[in-house]
Amino acid sequence: MTMRLGRGRSLLAVALVGVLTLVVPAAANAAEATNIPVGEDPVSVAVAPDGSAVYVAQRAGKSVSRITNPTAANPTVTNIPLGVAARSVAVSPGGDVVYTANDDTSSVSRITNPTSANPTVTTFKVGNTPLSVAVSPDGSAIYTANIGNGTLSRITNLSAAIPTVTTIPLGKGPYSVAVSPDGSTVYAAHLDDKTISRITNLTAATPTVTSLSLGVGPIDVAVSPDGKTLYTANYYAGSVSRVTDLSASNPTVSTIPLSSGVYSVAVSPDGNAIYAANLSENTVSQITDLTTANPAVTKTVVGKTPFSVAVSPDGASFYTANSSDNTVSRVSLPTSTPPTFKAAAPPAAAAGSAYSYTFIASGSPAPTFSVASGDTLPSGLTLNSATGELSGAPAVEGSSTFRVVAANSAGTVTSDVITFSVQKSPMFTAATPPTAEVGEKYSYTFTAAGYPAPSYSVATDGTLPDGLTLDATTGELSGILTTAGTSTFRVVAANAAGTVTSDLITFSVYEEPAFTRVAPSAALVGSAYSYTFAASGYPAPSFSVATGDVLPAGLSLNATTGALSGTPTTAGTATFRIVAANAAGRVTSDPIRFEVHAAPAFTAVTPPPAMAGEEYSYTFATSGYPAPIYSIAADDILPAGLTLDTTTGELSGTPTTAGTVTFRISAANAAGTETSDPITFTVNEKAAPSPSPTATSPSVPVANSSAASAPAAVLAATGVAGVSIAFALAVILIAAGIVLLFARRRGTSHPR
Repeated sequence: MTMRLGRGRSLLAVALVGVLTLVVPAAANAAEATNIPVGEDPVSVAVAPDGSAVYVAQRAGKSVSRITNPTAANPTVTNIPLGVAARSVAVSPGGDVVYTANDDTSSVSRITNPTSANPTVTTFKVGNTPLSVAVSPDGSAIYTANIGNGTLSRITNLSAAIPTVTTIPLGKGPYSVAVSPDGSTVYAAHLDDKTISRITNLTAATPTVTSLSLGVGPIDVAVSPDGKTLYTANYYAGSVSRVTDLSASNPTVSTIPLSSGVYSVAVSPDGNAIYAANLSENTVSQITDLTTANPAVTKTVVGKTPFSVAVSPDGASFYTANSSDNTVSRVSLPTSTPPTFKAAAPPAAAAGSAYSYTFIASGSPAPTFSVASGDTLPSGLTLNSATGELSGAPAVEGSSTFRVVAANSAGTVTSDVITFSVQKSPMFTAATPPTAEVGEKYSYTFTAAGYPAPSYSVATDGTLPDGLTLDATTGELSGILTTAGTSTFRVVAANAAGTVTSDLITFSVYEEPAFTRVAPSAALVGSAYSYTFAASGYPAPSFSVATGDVLPAGLSLNATTGALSGTPTTAGTATFRIVAANAAGRVTSDPIRFEVHAAPAFTAVTPPPAMAGEEYSYTFATSGYPAPIYSIAADDILPAGLTLDTTTGELSGTPTTAGTVTFRISAANAAGTETSDPITFTVNEKAAPSPSPTATSPSVPVANSSAASAPAAVLAATGVAGVSIAFALAVILIAAGIVLLFARRRGTSHPR
């Protein structure tokens, strides 16, 4: 072994013993290494920023090898002599300057025009025994870790013949140095102290140095491209440490175990992978999934004793400097491409049903899947991180949003926001509309559970009642009914998850009753009677007599049919009202004047005789209802001088001619006509006057001039037929005697 570490010589011995005694079996190769012969004792490797060249520091050979066309089958290797033992190599950001740290002369060599046939080499002093060199991102400064005196050298004015060197004390044994991507911070690895020095305020007279404890001894250090994470190669511990929270006094440290002799570490350009050179087993560990609890480790066999590892700017290759076989190993990595979603639009699920959808993303290596931070999957679903399968049985219907992340070592992609619908077939929760009424505004809303909200329609085998419509969105059945009656239909609720049809709905449209027949004809006493009241309306109304009213005796009202029937027993007029009622309302008729008729029957039809020349009056009388009209039967005549009042039945007047007349009287009303038997009516001759008194006969004063005619008047008034003349004369004589007696008494009351 020709490698020399100066003050680290004893470390080398330990390392070699480690190689012999702590061999870890190599893992299966992830890729095959191509070994490129270079100069003697290559101990450090760096790649030009454009990837066109690789530079190798050869300590024992005291030179730098420049490898151009490094990915070709036969790369070109050019040796650049230095004359000093180059321990570490770095390339400026522009690729036009190469720097080496030379531990044997405590110097740095600056190689300008490194790609020319005759590069220019300038060497200048720095701190004692520099083992590592790093260039600032802007190329304005370089830094060396000086193990000999425990310092950091900051070198500026790099183009000057003698650059400016500033010494920053650090502490025991800084082995390696790295610069943050923004150039504001430098980190140095202290193997023996098990610490990292963080140096800030680099341009100040006294930069700030903070010691970060790791708990393991780091021999090399690298910074992630975003500057937020450090990685250290822990030689004795056989591990790599991941250090975060870099601004804290006690940063967070996680350790990835590998194998003994981890000597160098490098970070991929995208920060998704690190590479650790395992000096003891001639391998490089490629470590991915860095932020997980169990990062993935893949090992690749390289040349013997790989002291240093570097990654190409495109991340497609890494290189190792192999001290024992004087080679550089080039390992072409599987092409890494960041993920791109090819399928990230899951269809809707059905609540309570098994569901499966697989997110697909291209990319190499194959990406893993996760739910974006802060997002949540629908209850009952899980995402398989390896396959991208979204599966389970969603428990609750509804809509939720989330994003899915696909990630591999090349990058990360987050899906657009996914609006995920867990659907549920509709189920009616309200589908029993109440009855409606003709002419009235109506509204009823059918409702159905389910997601998404269902739409509503009328099943094809039914129709809605006239005047109603169904709102497809809200389920409202509304309108103004135009026709009474009953109809049947069914309502359908449908969404993307399914369709449900209601039970058959029998829908009634009510209409208040309205009388269409409410004028009963008259009845006849003793005769069967029937009249049917009628009323429109739905449902069919029932009928009743208004409260407080009474039907004529013998009649009754059928509540269902409205028939008024029976045999009336009493003639006359009754007033009552009829009520028609149904579920929509009730109507009461106007007062009905109902007549029960009876045909006329004479109760007085024997007029007494009349006296010619005397006033006469006799009233015919009948029963019956309504009051009959009187008339003389056809072809009959009344005695001369008499008339018949058709309304009252009075026979009156002054008969003019004595004699006998036969006639008949008719009494008629709406119930019928009654004609009397023939009436023989006598008009008597007026009686002769009394004889004049003689001289011998005393004069009889007459007290009342009408007294003499009283008997005749009595006879005429009584109308007694068949009385003998003798009887009449007797009556006259008696009357005359009474008058005479009265006169005598009167005469005795005065003196002669």
